[in-house]
Amino acid sequence: MLAIAMMAGVSNNAMAQNSAMANSEVIATVIAPISINMGATLSFGNIIKGNGTVTVKPIGGKESSYNAFTITQDGADANGTFKVSGEKGYTYSIVLPVNDFVVLRDSDSNSMAVSDFTCISIGSPSENLIGTLSSKGGDTLMVGATITVTDSQAPGSYSAIYMVTVSYN
Repeated sequence: MLAIAMMAGVSNNAMAQNSAMANSEVIATVIAPISINMGATLSFGNIIKGNGTVTVKPIGGKESSYNAFTITQDGADANGTFKVSGEKGYTYSIVLPVNDFVVLRDSDSNSMAVSDFTCISIGSPSENLIGTLSSKGGDTLMVGATITVTDSQAPGSYSAIYMVTVSYN
């Protein structure tokens, strides 16, 4: 009888399970798409021709490497702004135009190159090209840049379009 019991025990081991199953769930989370819209125009205001650069800072204010403006000729300079929206609390990357890609032109095709685009995100206040969406899913980007002006710059109104790209990290 002991021999039969031992054979049964050996027989159970020999017939041990050679596969197993388990269940798991599948989940997905849909987040809000990221979007960007223009807020305010980047404006260098009124400047006097000369040899040098004029810079509008992303947090406001203007400076020049030469005597490009006076108080009475200053005009309305302003940093550009963009409104970013998406999933609350998410961070995103910011891509600005490369130097001299954006060229201001007047009606006679005279030009001034725009360079050194910089920006600051209200949600991540540093110039590191990273933004953070608020607890409500919004942020504001403030943009500045530099133009180069020459002694031979023709008087006139100059304009161009520039693009800012944002994407989730």
